[in-house]
Amino acid sequence: MSALATFAEDNGITVVQGTGQSTLDETDRAEIGRLLCSAGALWFKGFRIDGPGFAETALAFCDGFHLDPNRDEIAGLPPYIRSITKGVAAEQLHSELTSTQHRPEIIWFYCAVPAEVGGETRLCDGAKVWDCLGAQAKGFFEGRRVIYHRRNRIISGEEAEQWRDVSAGASKVILRSVDGDRYELAWAVPTINVGLDGRPAFANGLITDSYERCAVVLEDGSRLPVAFWEEAVRAARSVQTKARLESGQFLMLDNLRFMHGRTPVHRIYNRVFYAAVADKLRDQYRLP
Repeated sequence: MSALATFAEDNGITVVQGTGQSTLDETDRAEIGRLLCSAGALWFKGFRIDGPGFAETALAFCDGFHLDPNRDEIAGLPPYIRSITKGVAAEQLHSELTSTQHRPEIIWFYCAVPAEVGGETRLCDGAKVWDCLGAQAKGFFEGRRVIYHRRNRIISGEEAEQWRDVSAGASKVILRSVDGDRYELAWAVPTINVGLDGRPAFANGLITDSYERCAVVLEDGSRLPVAFWEEAVRAARSVQTKARLESGQFLMLDNLRFMHGRTPVHRIYNRVFYAAVADKLRDQYRLP
């Protein structure tokens, strides 16, 4: 018997409504995979899936998981399930690991305990942002790479020689001399990605609350033009939406297409969320 009841929408987000079961069979997973590729974000409700069940669900759909050393492991769960950053401040819209050479395809969020007040998950469809941009902005961003200055590695000159002229897909290594025999290793990465549906998407880490906080430069070292940044921010804010997850609900996002964030939380310790960051969606669940 299928665990799926209906597909609907809640606040513009595609909802997978369960029938109270605790597992998804292969037929369900195939249907969900196709739906994710077309919708870009799925909100699962009505399933009796706990933390271990969430870990099994993510593993069934995905290959290869990122083990983030900056996020805590959770007792009793596999190491690829990590806690979400605690705090009360809002999280700006971003795609996961935008500054690295290997952008994960899928990110999952599971709500163990919702915040009493605030703490909604912000979602923004980068394909819709791209559609909102004017021709000049599209022409500027398309094919252009940026460098994020966020916790970049400092390496020795000897190690730097091993990285020179290295590239990975559309990304490229950038080495900047720090002092003497030390270098900053960063990646020049695209601002525009292609989602699982094959459409271009403005999904990156450029959407911040002020231009000064947009810690990025172009590949040639120049700053991002303010006018194009402002246009992208307006577009993102016009299409973003929010999901207030309840206990046992979870999200599955195309990380190449969707950006996510968080609204402020009323109290720091009353929101418990888990995350799983996966390299890729399994081939059998992709669009033909």
